[in-house]
Amino acid sequence: MEEINNNNKRVYKDDIDNIDLALARFFFGCNISFNIVESELFKKFIQLLNPNYKTPTRKRLSNQLLDKIHQEVQSYAKNDDETDGVLMIDGWKNSAANTKLVVCTIHVTLVKSIYLKTWDLTGISETAVILTEIVEEAMTIAKEKYNINIYAVVSDNASSMILMETNIADSCEDWFALDIPTDNEAYEKIVEAQKNKVLKPIMLVANYLHPVYRGKRDS
Repeated sequence: MEEINNNNKRVYKDDIDNIDLALARFFFGCNISFNIVESELFKKFIQLLNPNYKTPTRKRLSNQLLDKIHQEVQSYAKNDDETDGVLMIDGWKNSAANTKLVVCTIHVTLVKSIYLKTWDLTGISETAVILTEIVEEAMTIAKEKYNINIYAVVSDNASSMILMETNIADSCEDWFALDIPTDNEAYEKIVEAQKNKVLKPIMLVANYLHPVYRGKRDS
């Protein structure tokens, strides 16, 4: 086994790999710029911890280590058994940078949340047709990549989102649209919907997660 020995501090090859991966998780998990790994101040700090450990380069951090952590996360997110999840869809606009993104994540009750994909709609009109295609693609990715069946979609109450709701409800036989103005009404409507549809999939749209309505559950 390869060994580096200096000042009675030893770092084995396996230790280096594990430290590199731990460092990578720290950078990715805390959203730290890759440039920091080559900062002289950061290197001096690491040297004080252990002078025998050499920090990975920015290139290694952003390539090999990122790939390894990505594979690790993908493996964790993949379900051996088929399961159900809720698709969250939201859009962000940056007027200064003139960019527009739509992001989808999946929430599996009491288990985990999974980032699914980001769609770049910069220069593209965010129509109900485009959003419908995004949701349909997201449902396919969720099933094929993570073995998750989407049984509900949650979005804000933008007009294009509401129209997308109708498109999805019309195209999926077992789905129907459900506009939710408040949390309290949400629970009542979900219960009624389950009675009427015998627990068939429900599509939750409108402002269910809008900050204006958060916290009303206890009011």
